[in-house]
Amino acid sequence: MEEKWIERLTEVEQRTKSNAHRIEELEGNQKILYEMNTNIKLLAQQGVQHTQKIECIEQDVKVLKDKPARRWDLVITCIITAVISVAITYLFKI
Repeated sequence: MEEKWIERLTEVEQRTKSNAHRIEELEGNQKILYEMNTNIKLLAQQGVQHTQKIECIEQDVKVLKDKPARRWDLVITCIITAVISVAITYLFKI
């Protein structure tokens, strides 16, 4: 009977060692997962910041694209004003 207890005790000790090793391995994996999670959070924050910067750049590009159109409108307005001024001056001279 005592041999059974010794055998069971030996099995329990072996299982305990095996479980301790597995727990240590899991703790290491848990640490890696925590670090990965932290990195993912940082990447997400950087993604949000990049999105905000891209939106700002898009607005700047739109302003730059609209600038020549506004200049062209100003040129056309000046030409029309000059033509009308010349026509009115010519009409009043006659």
